[in-house]
Amino acid sequence: MKGERVALFPGTFDPFTNGHLDLTRRAARLFDRVIVAVAVNPGKSVLFPVEERVAMIQAVVKSMRQVEVVHFSDLVVSIAERVGALVMIRGLRAVSDFEIQIPDGADEPAVVAQAGDRVPDARSEVHLPQFDARQGSGAPRRRDRRTGAPGGGAAAARVPARVATARSDRRKQ
Repeated sequence: MKGERVALFPGTFDPFTNGHLDLTRRAARLFDRVIVAVAVNPGKSVLFPVEERVAMIQAVVKSMRQVEVVHFSDLVVSIAERVGALVMIRGLRAVSDFEIQIPDGADEPAVVAQAGDRVPDARSEVHLPQFDARQGSGAPRRRDRRTGAPGGGAAAARVPARVATARSDRRKQ
C-alpha cells in the first residue's frame, strides 16, 4: 500500500525473547506494518530450525494484526527492499551492542549505510527494550540451553516450553 509506514525487525531470534517482543510491540504502535524477519544463517549454530522459529514468533505476536513474520536467507537490504521497509528496527541491550551496530564515525548502522542507492530513504531506529525485558547475548543463552544450565528465562511467552523440549531432545541424541 502506497504511503504505508513499514518497519523491518531482522534477527536470528533463537529464541524470540521478551526483549524482542517488547520491541515488536513498540514498533507496532509506531508503524503501519512491522515485518519480523527471521534470518537463516548457515554459519550460526541455532537451537531451532527457521520454520520453527517463525512458528513460535507467529504464536506470540498473533494478536498484533499489523505484525508479519517471514524468514530470509539473503541480505537484510534485499528483504527490506522486497517488503518496502524504509526503517529497520534494532534493539540494544548494552553499550557494547551500540558499538557493534554503529561503526566509528558512522551516523547509521552499517547495514543501513550499505543500502545506499538501493533504498535511498532507509534509516534505522535503535531502541532499548524495557529494563525487565533485557537480557544478555543469544550465544550464552543457546549454550546454556544446550548444556542444560539454568537460565534462559528471558524467552517470550509460549517459547520456554519449546526450549525445554528442544533441550531434552538434544540430550537424547
